Amino acid sequence: MGPERQVLRYSLFTRATLIVGVLLFAVFSGHVLNELRSPIVYLILASTSMLCLHLFVLSLYSITITETGLEVWRFFQREKLAWHEIDHARPGNWDSFQLLNEREDKKLHINSQVIGYFDLVALIVSKRPNVWPSHEQRTFYNSPWGALFFLLATAMWSYLMLLAVLGQASPDWLSASAFLLADLMTLLVLLRLPRLVRFDGDKLIIQRWLGQEQIPVETIQKVIIPRKSAFGTTIHAVTLLTMEGKKYQIDSLRDGLPSFVIALDTWIDRYHPLAEADK
Repeated sequence: MGPERQVLRYSLFTRATLIVGVLLFAVFSGHVLNELRSPIVYLILASTSMLCLHLFVLSLYSITITETGLEVWRFFQREKLAWHEIDHARPGNWDSFQLLNEREDKKLHINSQVIGYFDLVALIVSKRPNVWPSHEQRTFYNSPWGALFFLLATAMWSYLMLLAVLGQASPDWLSASAFLLADLMTLLVLLRLPRLVRFDGDKLIIQRWLGQEQIPVETIQKVIIPRKSAFGTTIHAVTLLTMEGKKYQIDSLRDGLPSFVIALDTWIDRYHPLAEADK
């Protein structure tokens, strides 16, 4: 990514998915309201409607990269920060982060869902190497908010579906079972996430909610940081490929992937400089 003017946006697939999701939500809401009329149902549907509107407006977000700095268009407002003004970063949710000046009276919200997110992070590091001083950080904790949010959302919809099923003359148990299965799958994903990732000498320790794994640095063959999926969306995960062919995926860290990737690079350079990095 060069210094010329460039605009980063959400992928068309992400925007289309949001639109389809809103339409499906409207159809399902009409079905639920025909079957159920209670304050808790109205509360769930109203809160979900506000969330859909928020996500759709957020998908209009864009980042403009120029020779002098960054410009963000967010919630119908523009924010600017010159390269020399960028002093440090503050992690946010789902690998998004804020860039702030030294006095913290100016800030940019960097959304992790734009195409070219990791290239943008690399450019920021090349321009301002001390933005993420995480090479001294040894432990990274899990941020389960994404999985918990989806678990709560599917649980609410399961509740609505079960109420609708119980009120039908011909219950649609297949639909209700699908929502319950989604709850179970989300819980399994949550248990699969690392509770913390820690650098301990020449070993990387991944502590999951169920069990612990140790990866010696000399066994790491490649570090893979995918830039985008087949649908053009950004994948937020670091995959470690070992010489034995094992794959370890690390994601959903509270401090964000940029901080972890910098710490990982520093650790590999210190203990295993011949390791290959695919970035």
